Amino acid sequence: MTTTTDDPEPAPDDAELAPRARPGYRSRREGLDMTQKAALVAALVRVLAGLGGLGGTLLWLPITIATPVLAGVSTLMMVTGCLSVSKASRAVYPKLARIVAAACAAGALVVVALTATLGAGAFGPVRNAAPAPVGAPTVTFEPPPGR
Repeated sequence: MTTTTDDPEPAPDDAELAPRARPGYRSRREGLDMTQKAALVAALVRVLAGLGGLGGTLLWLPITIATPVLAGVSTLMMVTGCLSVSKASRAVYPKLARIVAAACAAGALVVVALTATLGAGAFGPVRNAAPAPVGAPTVTFEPPPGR
């Protein structure tokens, strides 16, 4: 092969300026910075708030028409919190998301099992309420007889 003067000049070796890593070399992973730590803590708080909300809805509050909505919102908080934990920790702690999701699922199953066993609202303020009196009510909203 012959070289002519029209060939471009080879690029200068810039290894002294910006050294390249060896092929197959992986640098050590760095820890989380403060922004990532804040996102991780916020996601964990969302998971715990969702789990507490589910437990409070099913085991503390009396059952009303809003109970399915509150339980659904709590479940949604747990799911979005687990996804946020996955996003915040996937680079540094890849197994943390699985651990949090498994713990969240186990907690939700415990709450549902307690609800099925003890009954809804078992730990709530109406658990020791006196039963309704048997017989006619003492206050009526009917007009007195003879009117």
